[in-house]
Amino acid sequence: MIDLRNIIWMAFASMSLSSCLVSVPPEPETEVRVSLDETVAIEIIKDNGTRFITLYSEEDYRKAFLDYFKSSMNEKKIIIDNANPEFSVSVTKLELTEISTLDTVKDERSPDNGRIFDIAIAKGIASGTITNLVTQKTELWTADRDKKERLTSFQSPAQIIKGENKELNEYRKKDFDKNEFVSIAAQCGQKAATQISKTIRK
Repeated sequence: MIDLRNIIWMAFASMSLSSCLVSVPPEPETEVRVSLDETVAIEIIKDNGTRFITLYSEEDYRKAFLDYFKSSMNEKKIIIDNANPEFSVSVTKLELTEISTLDTVKDERSPDNGRIFDIAIAKGIASGTITNLVTQKTELWTADRDKKERLTSFQSPAQIIKGENKELNEYRKKDFDKNEFVSIAAQCGQKAATQISKTIRK
C-alpha cells in the first residue's frame, strides 16, 4: 500500500531542493578599462636533471601566458584599452623553474620497495603591478602554479592490455606531459587575471 505521507514528504523535499537550486543571477560586473604593458620578461631556472622546460622557447611561454591572461581578463570584464585606461597593469616577469629531486617507494608489499626515482618539480610564478590612475596608488600582485611528478602503482594502459600489475604493487613514475610548462605558463596567466580583477574591484 502506498504511504501518502511519504509521497507528500518527498514532494515537499523536492520542491525545497528546487527552490534552493534556483538562485537569483548575480548582477553583471561593470567594465573596467586598463592599459597593459605586454613586455613580459621570461626567466628560466633549471638544473642538470632538466627534461621538460627546454622543449619550448621563451616566446612560446610568453604567448601562452598572455593569451590566457588576456582571455581571462576579458571574461572578467577587465578590458584592455591603452587609450583610455582607469588602471595601468604591468607584468614584470614570468619565472619558470624545473628542478629534479629523488623519491623513494615506501611500500613493504611491493617488489619495488626502496626503489629510487628521479622526480621533476615544476614551478611558475608571475608578478607585476597595478596602478590606479586616479589615486596613483600602486599595488603588487603575484600568481603562481606548481606541480611535481609522482609515483603510482595503478596500472598503466599498457599494463591493463597485457594483464600486468594486477596486484597494483609495481611502481612507476607518472611523467609530466611534454607540454607541462606551456600549461603552467597559461595557468599563471589565468591566475594573474583573477588576482588583478580582485584587486581592482575590492
